[in-house]
Amino acid sequence: MMVVVAAHRATRSVLLAVAVLALLAPGGAQTIKQRPPPKKKITGHPAGSQAVPGEKLAQDIEDLRRDVNALKEMQALHTMCLRGTKTRDNTCLLLFAAPRPYHEASEECFARGGQLALPADARAAEELRAYASPRLPAATDGAPQWLWLGASDLRERGSFADATGAPLGYAPWAAPGAPRGGGGAVAASCVRAPLQGERPAWDVAACKAELPFVCQFSIPA
Repeated sequence: MMVVVAAHRATRSVLLAVAVLALLAPGGAQTIKQRPPPKKKITGHPAGSQAVPGEKLAQDIEDLRRDVNALKEMQALHTMCLRGTKTRDNTCLLLFAAPRPYHEASEECFARGGQLALPADARAAEELRAYASPRLPAATDGAPQWLWLGASDLRERGSFADATGAPLGYAPWAAPGAPRGGGGAVAASCVRAPLQGERPAWDVAACKAELPFVCQFSIPA
């Protein structure tokens, strides 16, 4: 009995030794495959990298579109200057003889890339009158012809300001002090200038009144 047990143990030892040798032999062990770590999703371009060709092309197209629009605006501005007149302070004036309410006149100028003319000093006021007066027929009753200017008290009744809300730095009112308003106690008043007379004498009228107007365009330096 003891002999059988000893033989069995010897056999197990031999088999174990063979198994160990098999594992240590080249190619005898299986390679354990490890799952690669998940790739991180990259948003945008890492620092120092360049945009892919498709994105660069899209950016080039957008830049070209902006350049074309800028050229169109410049061409439109030159067209306005050719139709009107250029002043000494690098602006263009364009007369619209058909009478319009103040709001429509202002919107017309804005749609064309300008604003209602508003002289900043006596010289600019004289340039405006010298340009517009001969191009508008005088009133049949001998009354002066008026133009809308780019100023009103739409923001605050009785306080006249330009289209940006800035107070008027130059305002040659016909009477001393700012007028109380031509639109009544409630309605807003808009500023107008006469084209006849020895000096500028601004006044106001109800903004719904219809008058000719001049658009003013700034020329880029």
